Amino acid sequence: MTRYKEDFASVEFFSEHMFKIDANQEKHWWIIIVTKDHVYQLKEKSLSVILQIKLNEIKGLTIIKKNQNLLAIHCPSTYDHLIEIVR
Repeated sequence: MTRYKEDFASVEFFSEHMFKIDANQEKHWWIIIVTKDHVYQLKEKSLSVILQIKLNEIKGLTIIKKNQNLLAIHCPSTYDHLIEIVR
């Protein structure tokens, strides 16, 4: 099991349910948490961390104009992440 140094309760800036959209345009239900150092993607039921992105690795964000709920996170060192925020 991987341990994370951040205490989510004390450094959370933003959290929301989301759909992560994969390369096949399939949606997967996750939770996103943004802290002072990272963006985390968690499984909803187990709250296990699926993805951890350092904020300094993010080179850009794109909001899709046709749908204000779609967001692309650009990470040149790995790959881009397309998410749909669910409210």
